[in-house]
Amino acid sequence: MSEHEHNHDYDDDLDLIEEMEISIAPKHDMLEKLGITIEAFEEALELALTKHEELASREDVEDEDIPTIDEIPVEIHGEIHMLGALASIEVNPIEDDGDEDDDEF
Repeated sequence: MSEHEHNHDYDDDLDLIEEMEISIAPKHDMLEKLGITIEAFEEALELALTKHEELASREDVEDEDIPTIDEIPVEIHGEIHMLGALASIEVNPIEDDGDEDDDEF
């Protein structure tokens, strides 16, 4: 299979994936217990999400080697925490505009 053919198949797979909205809400009690400020959390989260996105986009990394959202490692003050321990995470599909009528009931 040529590189062009491979990329075409990959693009077809992407068309099947629905757009998702991810909400990440810090667990303030856990951050306070660990002595982590919200500013430090937000900065570390941004870096962790960037690294996760870069890892997920690499062709030489297998899907099973990419952590799930709640398992993303977040480094704060030299310690590694799993994102799910520091924040509540909610993943929802993005609704089409045509679904607005359903909300009226």
